[in-house]
Amino acid sequence: MLVSVLSLLLASACLLTPVSEAYQYSNNFINQVTTYPNIVTAKNRCLPGRSGGSGATPQTLLVCDPHELLSVDQLMSLNRQLMEMKAQINSDRGKCDRSYPRPTIAIALADRLRFGMVEDQSDENIINYAAIFTYYLFGSWRLPTTCESESDKIIVFYSKADGVLYVYAGENLREKLPRDVIQRTAVEAKAAFGSGVYEGMKYLLTRFQEILTSNRSGMFGTR
Repeated sequence: MLVSVLSLLLASACLLTPVSEAYQYSNNFINQVTTYPNIVTAKNRCLPGRSGGSGATPQTLLVCDPHELLSVDQLMSLNRQLMEMKAQINSDRGKCDRSYPRPTIAIALADRLRFGMVEDQSDENIINYAAIFTYYLFGSWRLPTTCESESDKIIVFYSKADGVLYVYAGENLREKLPRDVIQRTAVEAKAAFGSGVYEGMKYLLTRFQEILTSNRSGMFGTR
């Protein structure tokens, strides 16, 4: 099922907890989530073309693509962009607190979400499934962060067949990241994803980079 509306949301644990308690997820979905590669401890499983693929595994991998939605070159291009963003955000070596967040961003790609029944595939349930998936990865991926805080990271999840894009930001970010900016970025990114996963992610990361580095005073408040 292809969802017509591309969804990009800023989630929080308090929103996800009631959903997870009230809804019974299928065993297929639970298995999909819990066996998804850990980008820190099993990064080789995140790389496409790993059988005879070209290029060495980067020391820090921030894009996980176990279903090979991207070519090796595309994945490496996005990974370089994420590393450059991380370096640029931390270039001034300022303080680490909520007034000046320094997130590490990682991407998780899936071919589709494993639903239990056809009835589960409503737009609302697809968002709920994507939320749980992203929240699980947020908790299990111990990403390298400059501030050594789990609150300074962002997980971007995208399921191709379902057409759903979900963003989970840590506590240090969610209070400073305006929801209207997230929603506007989602609308802008929809057209880019229509050209391909790489094009969509490239556009999304470029917009994130502009927001996180060029508009700090307006987006995150003053120091």
